[in-house]
Amino acid sequence: MFFDFDDFGRGPLVLDLSTAAWHFAQTQSAENQAMIEALISGCETVRPLERRSR
Repeated sequence: MFFDFDDFGRGPLVLDLSTAAWHFAQTQSAENQAMIEALISGCETVRPLERRSR
């Protein structure tokens, strides 16, 4: 899977993360939930999300 991180900013970050999470959520599984959590955690190591964005 490929994520386009080049345009990440306040709005696009949340939009990109929510789009990726939506795709993972289409099939509920422990692996997909782990992917959502890893994606958010990885992004937060570079730019923390505001509480209201979660």
